[in-house]
Amino acid sequence: MVGDTLWVGAVILADIQKPTAPGNLAASVDGSTVNLTWDASTDNATVAGYIVTQDGTKIDSVTTLSASVSGLAAGTYTFGVAAIDNSGNKSTASTVEATVGGNSINTASEQQFIVFPNPAANYIILNNAKLIKSVEIADVLGKVVLSTNSISDKIDVSHLNKGIYLVRVSFISSKLVTEKLIIK
Repeated sequence: MVGDTLWVGAVILADIQKPTAPGNLAASVDGSTVNLTWDASTDNATVAGYIVTQDGTKIDSVTTLSASVSGLAAGTYTFGVAAIDNSGNKSTASTVEATVGGNSINTASEQQFIVFPNPAANYIILNNAKLIKSVEIADVLGKVVLSTNSISDKIDVSHLNKGIYLVRVSFISSKLVTEKLIIK
């Protein structure tokens, strides 16, 4: 008949949601072996497993909440763990550094230091706060407008004027990291 429409087909809903990143990634060194453990990721469907990387290269896929890497030479390695779901969606990787043949293990990666929200209005949150020794916030001319040695996850910035600032973070390991901060 003229004007009639026949629709045939199916609606297929694809899972596009990534799992959450594995939590509390930790490393312990036993001789030339690094043992990694982490908390389970969550997903809107099912977490199928975890991808383990060493210095950015995939070295294993596991379905457990741990992995071991053995036969390592002396040196510092960065390990990453990302969750993957049954649809192939991959989470952001959690990372940890481990030093074989030395005494140092960082339980969180200082290189992945983040200040958020950014832009901020009332407060900023610092990840890796337990590894931080001090924080300074300076204006674009370098004048320090906030300095603190008592570190918490949340720092009040509501008294700062709108503009661009630099957040200088000194870690317990003596490493210094600077991040740009916008106050709105």
